[in-house]
Amino acid sequence: MTIYADLLGDDLGRLPVECLALHSDYGRFKGRISVSYARFPGVARLGQMFGFAPPAEDAVLTLDVERQGDQDLWVRNVKGQAMRSVLWVTENGLLAEKMGPATVLMKATIQGRQLHLQPKGFALGSLSLPDWLAPQIEAVEMAELGRYRFEVTISLPLINWQLVS
Repeated sequence: MTIYADLLGDDLGRLPVECLALHSDYGRFKGRISVSYARFPGVARLGQMFGFAPPAEDAVLTLDVERQGDQDLWVRNVKGQAMRSVLWVTENGLLAEKMGPATVLMKATIQGRQLHLQPKGFALGSLSLPDWLAPQIEAVEMAELGRYRFEVTISLPLINWQLVS
């Protein structure tokens, strides 16, 4: 069972089949992705330092998902750049994802036929950031026109800059 199957249990079946395909099994998944960064100097480089994809418009995405002990390893490849993240379920039932030096804790809820990931904590290395300083993240997964779709927006709270979408 995948980390998402472990986390959501029977609720996993409430997701559309397009989302189930990704979250119920391991393997290689292919699709298309668009990634945009704020137009401020260094933002794209900062995003890539944390493991995000390079700027892209309708680029090929390959996602490899495999189990490693009690964690899942996700390796996304966009425009020849591999982005690696490790996911696990915390003791208090949150989804943890580590990309580069950043770890985000999220509560996963199914609302209607969408999976929403609500941030509950953020750390850089071993330093936990207070909510007022942590990046604001909006993440939702859904089915659209018979395909799996995800939307992630990351912004900085103090200056209200949208960094990645």
